[in-house]
Amino acid sequence: MKSHNLLPYPEVLIDPAGDFEATRHYFGKGSCIYNTKHYVAQSGETVVYIWQQREGDEPVFNEGKYIGNKCLHGIIVAGYLVKPSGIFSFFKRNKVRVVNDEDRESLEAEIMHAESQKVPADIEFWR
Repeated sequence: MKSHNLLPYPEVLIDPAGDFEATRHYFGKGSCIYNTKHYVAQSGETVVYIWQQREGDEPVFNEGKYIGNKCLHGIIVAGYLVKPSGIFSFFKRNKVRVVNDEDRESLEAEIMHAESQKVPADIEFWR
């Protein structure tokens, strides 16, 4: 596989709460990436996806006092995990290969079924 077809492995920042507050301060709505997960699809390939939290539009009140907006949880599918190969592979980092348009619908259903405990608001794919 040629390296120009691969994207870097997604990384989670050290402090997602700080990231959430920083995006809220600069953009008006908070969002953060707080978890990277792997899922082995029916095809046998390992899928890398990211859990995202973002501030929605629905207000939340506590004892009649506005405390913020309800947060939504979404999934961003990065792609299929590609381990480094070659003689110096231990110096290289994992990469991801983007999911084809034809496979997205079935993969979305698989991930929704796998994450049945915490249903995401939506699933997006890297392009």
